[in-house]
Amino acid sequence: MLPQTPVFFSGCRQYSSDIPCYLHDRSHPFIDHCMDMRDTAQNSSLQAIPSSTVVGAFTVSARNGKSNEVFMGNDTSLPCCTCKEFQRTKWLCKHFFVVFKCFSEWTFDRLPEEYTKNPFITLDDRILSPIIASYTQQAEDASP
Repeated sequence: MLPQTPVFFSGCRQYSSDIPCYLHDRSHPFIDHCMDMRDTAQNSSLQAIPSSTVVGAFTVSARNGKSNEVFMGNDTSLPCCTCKEFQRTKWLCKHFFVVFKCFSEWTFDRLPEEYTKNPFITLDDRILSPIIASYTQQAEDASP
């Protein structure tokens, strides 16, 4: 019997059209988290206001006056947000997705590669591709 292949790797499966391309080949918990945060941002009344002095910095405000500072990161700094959720997990919070919603030029792809290629959120195809090839070869050898 063949071991179960890593089912979240795009080499093994086709993703649902509901999952954006930037979430392909990511860990399942990260995908779920981002989809939840994206949905929360889409259904919220939060607004993002860009900084007049720092590129990629935004204030995300609610109608009740609460606000959080979001920085998309750059070549020398990782993304960050002042909210408790981001401080706890370092995963994109709803405030990032509000920025993505309000400013089409700011997307996941504009985040620093040091963040987007982080092994804590990305499945490593250098490791998974040979494993999948091995499973495929074993399955071919086992078939009549």
